[in-house]
Amino acid sequence: MPTNSEQEHYDRIATFCKSLNEHPGEWNLYPYPFPNQQTAKQFIDAALAGQIDAFRVDASLFRWRYSSLPLTTGVNIEMRVIA
Repeated sequence: MPTNSEQEHYDRIATFCKSLNEHPGEWNLYPYPFPNQQTAKQFIDAALAGQIDAFRVDASLFRWRYSSLPLTTGVNIEMRVIA
């Protein structure tokens, strides 16, 4: 059984994924920063490979980029689903 913290993390990711689908074409800031670009890229690669449960996306409709918004320390990324 997940801890409250793990459940909150999963819920936040699930809400983010739902937002991607509800707002096609819009860039959405991923809710957590990554420590570096390599870690961010590894996450994207895993998501596109279907290794992250919350992300079940069609790779041909999924776009991502490093964010230019310095909201936190670390590397931020934005994602969108195109329709």
